Amino acid sequence: VLSSFAQGYKDGVEYVKIGQLQKGKTLLDRNLNNAGTDKSASYYYLGRIEMEQGNVATAKDYFQKGVQANSLNAYNHVGLAFIDLKGGNEKVAKDAFKEAVKLDKKNADVYVEVARAYYLTDATKYAKEIDEYIVKAKKANKKDPAAYIFEGDMLTAEKKWGDAAGYYEMAQQFDPNCSEAYVKYANTYFNVSPKSAIERLETLVKLKPNSALAQNQLAEKLYENDQWTNAAQAYGEYIMNPNH
Repeated sequence: VLSSFAQGYKDGVEYVKIGQLQKGKTLLDRNLNNAGTDKSASYYYLGRIEMEQGNVATAKDYFQKGVQANSLNAYNHVGLAFIDLKGGNEKVAKDAFKEAVKLDKKNADVYVEVARAYYLTDATKYAKEIDEYIVKAKKANKKDPAAYIFEGDMLTAEKKWGDAAGYYEMAQQFDPNCSEAYVKYANTYFNVSPKSAIERLETLVKLKPNSALAQNQLAEKLYENDQWTNAAQAYGEYIMNPNH
């Protein structure tokens, strides 16, 4: 019965997007062979985890498996181009990124993943390319939250908390169901206003009652805010989720 309420591999993807890589990897691995799992998507995010941890060879293996699972999935092609970029094959990577986005021209998130690859390689050296792909993302779909979240991430890295929260809030306005935007807003704004952060996560749980990420993050913030009774209840609900 519980499995019918699970988000499956999507919980793993959500964890990767907020930077909790180990939880993401655990859930992606656990759900990889389940019915309904998009293996190509799972392999991409498993590869992204390995890239962020510096395990290039393992990442390449995942991206190649992703291409084999679905050659039309642009993300894994972006991942392989990212490896070329990190390896110093700048021209090869640039051309590969262009070919990858052609597979999914209207998907703003694909352009953002290219921008992220440049950012993670060298944010200063590739500032022009990062800006270029953010512009392309918004041109592809100006209401997609991906570009605004990424801009918020860059501001967060510079410890510009208020500005970052503003971009995460914009992302929520464009997509009221975007878990990543809610969680990143709450994480950024918690030290300013715990009440506002917790209320935002409570809203997310109502919108996505089956999301392990939403349940976990609400429980964590209630705990950090010394709301013991509420935290205990939230943790209790979280551990009923198959992806706890």
